[in-house]
Amino acid sequence: MKVFLSHSSMNKTNVKAIVSYLPKQMQTWLDENNLVWGSPLEETFESVIKTEMDYVIVFLSGSRQSNVWVTKELNWALERQKSVNRCFVLPVIMPSLEGDPYQEYPEINNIKYIKLDNYEETGFKSCAERITAQLFSLIINDLDNMHKPKNVPVSKVIKDANSFLDEFRQKVYKIVFKHREHNPISVDELYNELSHKFEVKLSYDDFPDLLNKVCATLSGVYFDGYVLYLTEEHSQWKQNVSAESKKAIAYVASRHIRSGQSVFIDAGSTMSFLIDIICKRIESHTLSGLKLILISTEHANKIADICAALGCDQYNSPAIIYLPGGMVRANTKAIVGIDGHDSLEAIVNHLRKIDVAFIGANGADSDSGIYTHDNEELYTKQRIAEISKCVYYTFDDSKCGIILDSKLADFSDVNVRAIINENPQNEELQKILDKYGDRIELAKALAK
Repeated sequence: MKVFLSHSSMNKTNVKAIVSYLPKQMQTWLDENNLVWGSPLEETFESVIKTEMDYVIVFLSGSRQSNVWVTKELNWALERQKSVNRCFVLPVIMPSLEGDPYQEYPEINNIKYIKLDNYEETGFKSCAERITAQLFSLIINDLDNMHKPKNVPVSKVIKDANSFLDEFRQKVYKIVFKHREHNPISVDELYNELSHKFEVKLSYDDFPDLLNKVCATLSGVYFDGYVLYLTEEHSQWKQNVSAESKKAIAYVASRHIRSGQSVFIDAGSTMSFLIDIICKRIESHTLSGLKLILISTEHANKIADICAALGCDQYNSPAIIYLPGGMVRANTKAIVGIDGHDSLEAIVNHLRKIDVAFIGANGADSDSGIYTHDNEELYTKQRIAEISKCVYYTFDDSKCGIILDSKLADFSDVNVRAIINENPQNEELQKILDKYGDRIELAKALAK
């Protein structure tokens, strides 16, 4: 049994005196005995408490202002207690803590504590005996609970099943993402990649049936019972794949938008994050006079809503929105087709210029360039790239090494730049950086 002893430096001698009366079988963790020279204190203590200990005994004394470290360790232990769902935090009140312990340390409210009666050998021995007896009772109780059958509510069973299926879908999509018709992944290969990613063992016999059920809800994934590959990315899943990387890319992209510019913003999940940033900048009055060419009704609604909330109309709005005509594609939420080409040309002729364009790419290769799917959105991306002063192609590193049907640009084109998230482990990304590093901005993960 491993027990962490949280205490202030002024109580170290008293705590060591108590420890001397504890059973030798109890492995106690004291900083002066267990902390490795040069270890980062905060990270080490938090990790030890949350991952290595069976219990934490917190010795509380004086005021909380003089026990900053003890308070930190107490909160880490309480977090751990929630996750293990059993008694984990064991408070010991020292004689120097005057008044109500629950008022001085509200964190332990509703938690039973024991007291050290005095700073004498009789007090230390008595406290150690009570600690030993209480821990023995807790261990017996925990063992007893382990053997009791638990009645699990039906709602929890359903929730757990749904949670498992959602996680399964996400992992399948993430693995299949890099596979296209020319390089499909087999069911056996997918099983081998997935089997070590779940705490629950996946049955090989049941795997094809489970995969069949899940793929029925994964739009854009081809599955014939033998192989899988991605036919087209879908907005339903894109936002959840590499979300942190896409947020970082959007943040870097936002730094290239200035007041008074005409800006094209593509549809897609990365662009959704960029729109959120623009909304915040409009709300804080740090961005105005924008002419935004958007091809997503969802993006247009977000910008319009924030401008309306500020009490603006078409004459004093910080952002004027231009939407080409057409129909909305359900899988990407982009406006395409019908009279979309003509209306896009009308917008371009009206504005006369586009200062900066942000275009989402679906593939990139160090030798052959930047790619997208061959669909109705292709014309818009190509036409915007032709008439924009500067084009930023945005994509996360999972797209590196993927070659698709339609080429958007070469990395060497005059007005082309790219924004990609940083990932030193991605060899395909490193190849692109080696050849065109001066044309690429790396987006580092944002601090949480």
